[in-house]
Amino acid sequence: MNLIRFWLPALAFVILASLTYVKFSEKSRSLHEQISKLDSHLDTPLNLLDEGFNISERHEAKDSKFDIPKMKEGDLDAAFFAVFLSQKLRTEENTEASYVKAHRIIDSIEIIAKRYDNDLVLAYEASELSNIKNE
Repeated sequence: MNLIRFWLPALAFVILASLTYVKFSEKSRSLHEQISKLDSHLDTPLNLLDEGFNISERHEAKDSKFDIPKMKEGDLDAAFFAVFLSQKLRTEENTEASYVKAHRIIDSIEIIAKRYDNDLVLAYEASELSNIKNE
């Protein structure tokens, strides 16, 4: 009898928690569909320099947190691609090498935006985002 007294409240709690989760999930999904989704920092451009990396294919999270299939599944509207370079000793040679690498990364971003223009649009200013969203 004590076991039944324990299980009934526990079962009621599980059912209530499940119903609350479903209700919350529906509210979350509805909100998710109404708002613009923005990822404010992606390191993916570093991967674009790797010849074997294809942004249109799904990648394991350890290799890349962002790719076009994940973008579509998450209904991502915009993302800021970071052009990250690690700090090195400040010399003219390293500064020049960093400048060249940064521009290779920027060029690779522009190339993939053109290559996958059905899925990606490049914006250079924040004001362009609303125009892209409305297209």
